[in-house]
Amino acid sequence: MAAARLNRGAAARDLVRSKNRLLFKGLKYALIQLSQLKAVGGTDVRQASEPQSDAAVNRRTATRAALLDAVYASCPALSRAQAREIFEMALEEIAEALVRGECVKLRSFGMFAVRSKRERIGRNPRTGVEAPIKSRRVLTFKPSPVLSACVNGLSPEEAKKAEE
Repeated sequence: MAAARLNRGAAARDLVRSKNRLLFKGLKYALIQLSQLKAVGGTDVRQASEPQSDAAVNRRTATRAALLDAVYASCPALSRAQAREIFEMALEEIAEALVRGECVKLRSFGMFAVRSKRERIGRNPRTGVEAPIKSRRVLTFKPSPVLSACVNGLSPEEAKKAEE
């Protein structure tokens, strides 16, 4: 059982490495499309140029299924099952890298990193009683300038030109 799992993991990593160009192109496309609040996967979403309150924007959630549909749509050479498998493996690889404490940088998207927070004394806001807060690791994300510009209404091409 464990050997089969290891073989599956090795085969999965090989598949991810061999098709990573298509995958990351598709992921980048999907995430930029979602960041611009365009229609993805048949879902009707208002254009980013329309005025919206923060509450209206926060109600929209990019689901795994919507991202997978966008990856599948941007990579016609892959079947839906292959796109799903590659998508899931990519997410697993990203998660494993973060668990190991590595930074994950995706050009034109952003950087995921793990930071360590030291132990400190906190306070219960209701009672005012001091309580120790244990040291822990937290996940941080820093968006790229291209993604930030896309969120603010520029196209990816305009954002890259503005960055240069």
